[in-house]
Amino acid sequence: YTQSQRITLILRVVGSYCGRIDRRQKPQSQSRRYRLIMTRIERVTLVILGMTVLSLTVQSQVCYTSVASYSQASRLQYQTVYGVGYSTYACGFLWLDRCRRSHLTNTARSYTGYYPLLSYAAVPQCCAGYIGTYPNCQPYCDGGCQNGAVCTSPGVCTCAVGWTGTNCEQDINECNGDHQCDHNCTNVDGSYVCSCDDGYVLLSNGRTCQDIDECQTSNGGCTQLCNNSAGSYQCSCQSGYELTSDGHSCADVGECLFGTHNCSQVCVELAGGYDCNCSSGYELQDDGVSCEDIDECVQGSDGCSHNCNNTIGGFVCTCYEGYQIHHENPTDCVDIDECIESNGGCLHICQNSNGSYECMCHPGHRLDADDHTCEDIDECMESNGGCQHSCMNTMASYYCLCDIGYTLDNDDHGCSDTNECSNSNGGCQHNCTNTNGSYQCSCATGYTLSEDSQICSIIKNPVVDASNQVSAHHYS
Repeated sequence: YTQSQRITLILRVVGSYCGRIDRRQKPQSQSRRYRLIMTRIERVTLVILGMTVLSLTVQSQVCYTSVASYSQASRLQYQTVYGVGYSTYACGFLWLDRCRRSHLTNTARSYTGYYPLLSYAAVPQCCAGYIGTYPNCQPYCDGGCQNGAVCTSPGVCTCAVGWTGTNCEQDINECNGDHQCDHNCTNVDGSYVCSCDDGYVLLSNGRTCQDIDECQTSNGGCTQLCNNSAGSYQCSCQSGYELTSDGHSCADVGECLFGTHNCSQVCVELAGGYDCNCSSGYELQDDGVSCEDIDECVQGSDGCSHNCNNTIGGFVCTCYEGYQIHHENPTDCVDIDECIESNGGCLHICQNSNGSYECMCHPGHRLDADDHTCEDIDECMESNGGCQHSCMNTMASYYCLCDIGYTLDNDDHGCSDTNECSNSNGGCQHNCTNTNGSYQCSCATGYTLSEDSQICSIIKNPVVDASNQVSAHHYS
């Protein structure tokens, strides 16, 4: 049916249902149910005269049943004065939700009315081809799905890899197709297994075969040489040996005794073979016969604390400048104390250090350009030795002097003015006035300073100046 046909069918069933209600005398409280099936539609909406009366949304595995039912709504009884009886039926689009039955009688009969009410419900259930109870609807496959297959829709089994058939009961023989095995393919239920020929190993991808290098494990069981090949290997012997019947061992043919060996230095006879050895200071090469000088200096096996010089079959240790080989250990270097002999050539002090020494001078001297002799430092040449007035250099030292009229300070560098007047009035007979670096004598009124600038003499005809004093400057 199309959706429009389904709508028509619904309307017809409802209309017929209402007509049967009117034509039959149903007892009170009796109800009737009718089932209307709608399956596998996405949405159905009934519109009657502009009114939406039914709307359903349905999933593909769930079907809905529309159930219509009616029940007695009320019961009324009246006395009527009408003498003529008639019946009316009211059903159809405008009264879809209920039907009315009316029966009028004459005065001697009663009036009875029933109002059945219709209701509709959409009941979900599993569709055909599905089993279970809503909402747990599962597709059904007849005979069941085998070997791990899953029933994905009614009658359809989705098989696991390696199986086919309606119910996935038939194994696929992958070995008849593109199995991708390098060597051998063996079919098994639901799959296949790759294997390799002797002398090969199957890699982790399960398909690729890789050659086994038997020589990597215990040299393939060979006593001397092992030669790997594709899928196999072969033992061989060095010169002077021959392979025995077991295909692995080598028998000695007396190479050391008969001189048929290839050892470059020492041949050691062994039961079933021989070995080549080397003299001290040499090592055996990869060919097993040649000997080559061991460069102990490169290998770091020399033990020299400083320098290593390789020699044929040995080595010699040397020391850095300022060091010498220890007299008891030829690989150890000890410091040379240069100051022990002739004070290291230093004029004053010799200070030894690891691998060297240093000349130093006494205070007041400095090291000469030859780094050994010392010369006096003239402190007065630099900033006057820090003296305020005069600087006098001496051997390994210096001292400061002050000008006349000044006294050397306690720091032995600064100079301060001497107050001559504080000592015997500076030698002045009358008055003494101190000045920077000197002093001045003066006489009282009526006296004059004599030529020695200290003694005052009486003035016969005095001339008095503004200060009423006669004075004279003295310079010591």
